Amino acid sequence: MMNRFIVGLLLASSAWAESPRLDWLKDAQIHPDGDGGYYLTGTAGTLDKAGRLDFDYNPGVPLWHSTDLKNWQSRGWAWGRLEHFERAKGRPKLGIWLDWSAPAGRIDGLLAQATTTPQLCRIGKDWFIVCAMNGQNILLQKSTTGKAEGPYDDFA
Repeated sequence: MMNRFIVGLLLASSAWAESPRLDWLKDAQIHPDGDGGYYLTGTAGTLDKAGRLDFDYNPGVPLWHSTDLKNWQSRGWAWGRLEHFERAKGRPKLGIWLDWSAPAGRIDGLLAQATTTPQLCRIGKDWFIVCAMNGQNILLQKSTTGKAEGPYDDFA
């Protein structure tokens, strides 16, 4: 069971990280980086088995950076489900792994939750991500490195 979950996450995240699609993004939010640049994040879309864009299932919070608000460079995933699950040794604090019930038509059958409406926030020298989790709790994470790129961990 876990293998199907991991394969689904890797397929979805590798497609996004290698070739970011701003047209697969909604709920976009731009935040100054403090050095004259900007970060962009939002709800990531994935493709369902029929090739339709779907915003209900994704592997995490994508992140881009720009110095001119025109050209955006992918920074990968600021927060990723798989990485968080591995760091938490299979027991994340927020209970976000409890309901794995994806529709049968999904390529990644166990990728059943999404991060939606993510907000990147800087308070002092610390970076935070807050977002809704489909059918679950609110995710609040703090960067462990003091960088917007993360990694992020539970902040509660």
